[in-house]
Parts: sequence; structure tokens; C-alpha cells
Amino acid sequence: MSIIKLFQARKKPADRFEQLIAPYISQLHRFACRLCKSADDAEDLLQLLLSKLFLKLKELEQVESLQPWLFRSLYNLYVDSYRKEQRKLKIISPVEIPDDTVAVDKTPYEEAELTQQQSVILKAMDGLNDEQRVVMMLHDAEGYTLTELADILQTPLGTLKSRLHRARNYIKSATDMELFSD
Repeated sequence: MSIIKLFQARKKPADRFEQLIAPYISQLHRFACRLCKSADDAEDLLQLLLSKLFLKLKELEQVESLQPWLFRSLYNLYVDSYRKEQRKLKIISPVEIPDDTVAVDKTPYEEAELTQQQSVILKAMDGLNDEQRVVMMLHDAEGYTLTELADILQTPLGTLKSRLHRARNYIKSATDMELFSD
């Protein structure tokens, strides 16, 4: 029996799972927050991913490049859940809206945390399509190289370069207009 098998046999599955996932959990959470644009939805998405992965621990241990694989899995799960929500959406008349519905506006504290420039950039990023936003977030905010993104997103390198270029140009023009319009 090899030492690796002996090591794996002595540990509980939960411990092995935690050892595999722990180094990436904060990055996955940030990515989920950026995808969902809501902390609660991001936590739900990440929890769903982790619950699905825990059931496949043996397969997870066999993955050679775990970090890109985890990000791709999270992105795929986000796309799947987004598509399901789009199918479930229906139009609600004002009469059907319950009285105790609370608006999902940001609190004054959350608004104060963002500087004016960050707010302008975030507002401009809302104008990007999903593919451009994801590439820009992973490359510029998380620091992944385009080669790593090609593995994560399973997209050709040239396509990623053009998406990143278009996203940056859009953000630049949108923020220039916004910052200098005052």
C-alpha cells in the first residue's frame, strides 16, 4: 500500500474535502459574488457547488489542475441556475406584490464603502455582456492569465483577448464620460 493511499484511508472524507477546497474558497466566493451581484445569491451558489462536489470527492481528488476546474464548475453552475431562473420568471402585476416586500437597495453603509470611482466602474461594468464581464473580472480583478482563462472558460485565447479588449474599451469610454460629465 502506498503512503498516499494510507494517508487517504486514515482521514475522514470531510477532512480530505476541506484540504482540497480550503485554499480556493475565498477566491471562489469573490468570483461568485461578482457573478451573482448579491452576497446572498453568491453564498447559495457556492454552497450548491460545494455540496455537489463533496459527493464526488474521489473524482475531485483526481483532477490535475484543481483551481481552473473549480472556477469552471462554479461558472457552469451559475449559468445553469441563471437559465433556470429565466425560465421561471413571470410578470407580476402591482396588485400581486405583497405589502411586506422590501426593496433590495444598498444600505447607506454599503454605499459609503464605495468610492465615487468604484461606483462609476461598477455602474459601467453593468453595461458589459456576461462574457466580457467574466473575462474582465477574472483577468483584471483576480489576476488570472489569459492562458489560464482559456482553460477555465474553455474558450479560444483569441476570443478571450478580443472580449477583454472590448470590455476595457467600453469601461474606459463609459467611465471617462461619467467622471468628466460633472
